[in-house]
Amino acid sequence: MFKRFMVFMFIAFFMSSCAFLDDIKVKTYGGRKDTPSQATNQPQQIIPDWTTLFVVDVSGSMNVYDSSGLTRLDSAKEVVTSIVDNISTDKTRLGLAAFGRNCQVFSINDNFMSDKKRFNATVNSLQASGATPLAKAIMVAANEVTALGKNANVIILSDGEETCGGDPEYALEYFIQTNPNVKINIYTLGYGVNKTAQNQLKKITYGKGRYAYVANKDELVRMLEVITNELMINEFYKFSIHFDNGRYAIKKSFNDSVKDFAKYVKANNSNIILQGHTDSTGSAKYNLALSKKRANAVKTKLIQLGVKANKIQIQGFGDTRPVDTNQTDEGRSKNRRVDMIAIDK
Repeated sequence: MFKRFMVFMFIAFFMSSCAFLDDIKVKTYGGRKDTPSQATNQPQQIIPDWTTLFVVDVSGSMNVYDSSGLTRLDSAKEVVTSIVDNISTDKTRLGLAAFGRNCQVFSINDNFMSDKKRFNATVNSLQASGATPLAKAIMVAANEVTALGKNANVIILSDGEETCGGDPEYALEYFIQTNPNVKINIYTLGYGVNKTAQNQLKKITYGKGRYAYVANKDELVRMLEVITNELMINEFYKFSIHFDNGRYAIKKSFNDSVKDFAKYVKANNSNIILQGHTDSTGSAKYNLALSKKRANAVKTKLIQLGVKANKIQIQGFGDTRPVDTNQTDEGRSKNRRVDMIAIDK
């Protein structure tokens, strides 16, 4: 066993010095020469005690379409970037690793970046092809965490099992043994996976982390909102739910999000702001009224779930605050939303 562990140590050290991503300038900091401590005439940045590393499957099966009408990778891009927009870089740094192609792992961290725009641009550049080197991805993540020496939240999103001959459970053991002095939480999300992949992903959770199955974009949004809220790394506690065109009825797929939000605000005696939005279809007057109806529909549901009415403030913005373009169906669907925001005392 010791011999096998030392072999994995060597492989992982080698991998940490070889991070790749087509069309992007990629750096890893394991053994590199441009660490902040060696930079001249530059003030030392204070790095938060926690880092959050997204480990995303970009194997060929991520090109499969889900029920939202997008490929799994496109859904993942859309969801991860929207989630990152609400993460506070005062509470955590951000890292990204993508695994696929010819059993390769692409690591884009730059000492765990605080530039969310750059991070999201990198996420949006990802392309899917090839196999699934899950074990290798876990070991590269371990080396990234070791290099920074900070507590780590690792969120692994995959739609399949290991296909490159690695051992994900042993890779987890390597992660733990090479980072004995930091706290580690590893969450795994199985995107439309079969039972074999599900069992594998369940076995590589750690700390506060757990496994969750997601079938589509809406479920992925909910789970990542739950995880980031639970880890307390967001700017504020927030859930967003989306609506069909011209409608203000809450979709069944978002009922659990509203319930989770209600549970949180009741436990913390929070005040609530419900911000209703629309796409640009229709007149400004119509959209303003529709945005308020959407916010009021959520208010009604929250009251039914036991939230006090005097805790809830309604705001309708019509189509004046889009989060995406109104020139595409995908963009318009993102704009038809209610943002549920908890303001803790």
